[in-house]
Amino acid sequence: MHNQSSAPVAADHQIYIYVDGILAVSGTDDTRLAAGASQVWYWETQWHSDNACHTFTVVVDATNVVTESNENNNTDSISASAGTTSDFSIAATPSSQTVTQGSSTTYTVTPTSIKGFNSPVSFSVTSSLPPGVTATFAPTSVTPTGSSALTIATSSSTPC
Repeated sequence: MHNQSSAPVAADHQIYIYVDGILAVSGTDDTRLAAGASQVWYWETQWHSDNACHTFTVVVDATNVVTESNENNNTDSISASAGTTSDFSIAATPSSQTVTQGSSTTYTVTPTSIKGFNSPVSFSVTSSLPPGVTATFAPTSVTPTGSSALTIATSSSTPC
């Protein structure tokens, strides 16, 4: 809050915070605010969001304790999206396997959607493998409803 007046603001004025028009948190400020001074308040509340845009409204001096020339400038709103970041996690089964020289083994790699993620996930091996070892994904890209086979193959000359 910024006191744009030439007079101090009295203590004990109410501050309300609404989310989509529903009161989420309220409090009383018991600090006198000098003319031209600003004040920052911190409140914490829990609120569960869906993947949508929401309007947050702050009302300072909600009960009009402070006499002003413009009683309509005590409200400010902002719209924001909360909880819209989608992502994915990856799991491989089985968790470990042993492969001997000249043979191969296969893992099933499955992406799982978090918060509606539905884009393709691409797989590749980017680090150096030991001599004689190959790693391939089939297919190389899947959506979170699919899975990819990671095959690790060794040659007879792969070091132990």
